[in-house]
Amino acid sequence: MNKAQTDNSYLNNKIKLREEFLNKNNNYKVLDFYTGDCQIWNKIKLDGYNIDITRFDQKKDKQGIYLLGENIKYFNMINFDNYDIIDLDAYGSPYQILNKIFESKINSKIVFCTFIQTMNGKLHNSFLIDIGLKRDWIKKIPSLFNSNPFEKMKKWLMLKGIKKIFYIEISEKKHYFAFKI
Repeated sequence: MNKAQTDNSYLNNKIKLREEFLNKNNNYKVLDFYTGDCQIWNKIKLDGYNIDITRFDQKKDKQGIYLLGENIKYFNMINFDNYDIIDLDAYGSPYQILNKIFESKINSKIVFCTFIQTMNGKLHNSFLIDIGLKRDWIKKIPSLFNSNPFEKMKKWLMLKGIKKIFYIEISEKKHYFAFKI
C-alpha cells in the first residue's frame, strides 16, 4: 500500500538541512516566501538562536500572521538588507524567483530551496535557454531536455556564481538545497 504524500512528508529533511547549514549561535531574520503554516521554522532546534520570520503565502487559510498574496508582487517592496535568509520552499522549480533574486543583485544571504520537477516534467524554457540550450531544440523535442532536472539546476546556479550547494536528494525529481549568495 502506498502512503499518500503531503506537504510535510519530508519535513524532517527540510529541518535537518536548515539546522546543519546554520550557525547555532546566531540570530536570523528569515524571509519565508512560501510559508504555509510555518512548520519548518517553528521546529528548528538551535541553541542560542533567535529567528524572526516575515512570511508570505497565497492561501488565506494558513496559521499565524503573514502577508497574503503572490510573493513576487511584494518583491520590489522588500528591503533585502533586513534579512539573512531567503526561504523558497515551494512546489515546482524555484527558477523564476531565484532568477529575480540574481537579477536584483541581492547578496550575502543564505537561500533554502525546494526543487520538484512536477508530474508533467516540463522545465521552464528560459531556465533551459540560460544553461545553453536552443529554443528551437526545446520546442522540437521538449521531453529530451527535461531529464536530470537537478543537474540542470546545479549548472544554472554555477553560471550565477554559486560555487557550493548543499542538498538532500529525495528522488531524481525532488531535492532540498541551500547555498550562500
